[in-house]
Amino acid sequence: MKTKRLLAAVLVIALAFCACTIVLASKPQAPTATVTIISEGRFVVKNLEVVVSGEDFNLDDALKAAHDAAYEGGAGKGYASATGEYGLYITKLWGDESGAFGYAVNNKMSGELGDKVKAGDSIVAYIYTDKTNFSDRYTYFNVNHASAKAGEKLTLTLSSVGYDEKFNAVSSPLAGATITVDGEKTEYKTDAEGNVTLSLKGGKTYTVSAVADSAIVPPLCVVTVAKSAPSAALYIAIAVILVCGVAAVIIVGAKKKNN
Repeated sequence: MKTKRLLAAVLVIALAFCACTIVLASKPQAPTATVTIISEGRFVVKNLEVVVSGEDFNLDDALKAAHDAAYEGGAGKGYASATGEYGLYITKLWGDESGAFGYAVNNKMSGELGDKVKAGDSIVAYIYTDKTNFSDRYTYFNVNHASAKAGEKLTLTLSSVGYDEKFNAVSSPLAGATITVDGEKTEYKTDAEGNVTLSLKGGKTYTVSAVADSAIVPPLCVVTVAKSAPSAALYIAIAVILVCGVAAVIIVGAKKKNN
């Protein structure tokens, strides 16, 4: 009887451990969008998560939240907007009041700051390097964040946004761009289809971007490269095995005592 009770207790502990692990892993998260801010070709905010607080949450709200989180002095110092003939627009971005600003949602040029933002959206706001002709081409990778293992090959696709004869935004592959990693140029270049395959060392998070012969708004992909490590499932399996081993020892000890 004592042996059965001990075994039952051990099994309860094992089940409780697994249940706690599942509950922690499935804890609901607040809905978020990401904000990237680029000042004259330099990343000042990279994939910053901001909470999408409701159905009326818009671009203006997202940029205010990003400045409150990352700009010294908050949005009150670094960001401002106003309403004009064509709607809500930026008057100050990251402390700059030049008016040479652009912004996109999910890599599509946005009409105005009143555009709604939903969970999972990616927002990029930038200050042009060319403040006269606004010639910087907007560019983007097919993903703005990625994960890989050490030495694993990672393929990215780089596109740029141009305009047709009717001034409609058109995306096309950007060939011949040089990939940068943490601001340093590499030997990697995009092919005719805008594709590039690279491999990075593990145990670090990298800022992957690009430069071209002409002025571009730099693309961003934050790549986290992990060293090979046991998965959570393996840890759970090891824990269960250890618990079962303890149970077996207890059972054997109990039997010897009874004999």
